[in-house]
Amino acid sequence: MTDADAFLGIAGAEIDAGSGERTVYLSLANCHRLEATRVPPKAIRQASLILAGSYESEVELAMRNAGQGTSCRSVSEVEAAFNGIWR
Repeated sequence: MTDADAFLGIAGAEIDAGSGERTVYLSLANCHRLEATRVPPKAIRQASLILAGSYESEVELAMRNAGQGTSCRSVSEVEAAFNGIWR
């Protein structure tokens, strides 16, 4: 899953202290879409930790499956629970 031209998506939030209103800023410039078929199982099995966002749920599931039965741990975003992949 190496792609020299790709960057991670970046998000930030601004919260109005008075009203609590939130504005989310998101940049997906050069954030290339991943595919589950590109998950390198050997690299996942050798990893200590997977940090995955829910933006690519099928990829996250493939990574978690590749790491199953190893000492590799995973951390997921809450949104992943609501998109149907984890049900």
